[in-house]
Amino acid sequence: MQQVSSKSTRNLLNHLLFFAAYCLIVWFVHMFVVSIASFIHFLLEHDLRIIEDWITDQGWQIIIISKVLALIPIYIWFEFKNDSKNFLISKMSSGINTPDIEAVVLIIAAFTLTLLFNVISSNNTFTDINFFRFSISYLGTVVFILTDFIIIHAFNFVMPISQRHYIVGCLLLPAITQIATIIIFPYCTNFNASIYLNLSMVLLLTKTATASWGNSLLFVLACIGPFASFLGTDILWGNHYSLYKISHENFTLAMAAFYIIAICYSHLKTTIYNNQTT
Repeated sequence: MQQVSSKSTRNLLNHLLFFAAYCLIVWFVHMFVVSIASFIHFLLEHDLRIIEDWITDQGWQIIIISKVLALIPIYIWFEFKNDSKNFLISKMSSGINTPDIEAVVLIIAAFTLTLLFNVISSNNTFTDINFFRFSISYLGTVVFILTDFIIIHAFNFVMPISQRHYIVGCLLLPAITQIATIIIFPYCTNFNASIYLNLSMVLLLTKTATASWGNSLLFVLACIGPFASFLGTDILWGNHYSLYKISHENFTLAMAAFYIIAICYSHLKTTIYNNQTT
């Protein structure tokens, strides 16, 4: 038992180390993309102000490219380490199950009530939007969370850890993402605290009951993404291209209530599942 716990501890440390290495790869890719863009702008004799504005304006496209391309060496490493074709893809797809009905109700209700509360309390009105920016805000937010989510769980396939260490990882790994985002993407200055909270919750929901990814994917697609594009919690553009504008106070209050309920739900479902299997 002690030997298993010791191995799980070592694997958790490896998770932290390899995830930090992944963030370093993201930084290299990001620097490469930005350097090429800057070089082209300099050839066109644009000043630094124009370049900075372009990077902010195209920020989500740059972030998506950086994080997706950084997955490639990690994927190659997994395939090489396991000597199995499509090892990572098969493992990832096997974990996607139908989300719990309670989770569906909780997540949809959380977004709907937060939207209604914000609209009523702030007297916001529906306005015309830039559909492309609106879509990119949603897509970028989803990709931002899911890439880290995929990497973290990929490590668990090769270096499994206990449930106790998994909970610790849910608290530590998002902190690395938070710090890396500040360093790698300095132009992401809106609702930064949501990065840590959202990724932590996505990871915790995965460990609920049958360890299905359905709950987490639903949370990302039906809550985190819409919060960014509908309510303006976009970490890059804020509420510049959103349908409504949520204040930091309303967002903090809504998220605090939701996370308390979600954590209680996660704990309850896990307890029920463990009692049924023992």
